[in-house]
Amino acid sequence: MSVTALYRHFDSVEQWRADVSRCAREELARSMLAAISACPATRSRSLAARRKFRAVGSGYIAFAIEEPLLFMGAFMPYAAAPSEPDDPSAWSVLQVSLDELVAAGALDPGMRADAPVIAWTAVHGLSALVVQGALDVTSAQDPRVRAVLDGVARALGISLRGLHDA
Repeated sequence: MSVTALYRHFDSVEQWRADVSRCAREELARSMLAAISACPATRSRSLAARRKFRAVGSGYIAFAIEEPLLFMGAFMPYAAAPSEPDDPSAWSVLQVSLDELVAAGALDPGMRADAPVIAWTAVHGLSALVVQGALDVTSAQDPRVRAVLDGVARALGISLRGLHDA
């Protein structure tokens, strides 16, 4: 695409960067949603919510492993606002998962306000280390991924019971 063609579709390079970043974040959200969809069925509302929450994290990390350039693009800096909101939104996927945990009695409502930043920073930190080559993790089934996801659950007071049985 030539620079001239770019300006036919975007107001500025910064607008283009913002929309590229948005599109990459939407792909991240789709990865998280796909991981949720792959959760095994259960009659236990608590276990279902806990499995979905774990899938949100593993889908996030899997995206970073499988699409490192898109992952970097999702969080690149830009000075303009995206032309439209993320749809789907990775942040919203996480929020819905946390709300389901509270509704199922698997997350203390008092932890709800801090839970998103605790979960996001831990999972994003591991993902960034993988993408930057600081950790050689090639699969979301790596024991270090499990350790981080288990650590997030423990930090939020979420039971690990039944999560490793599926």
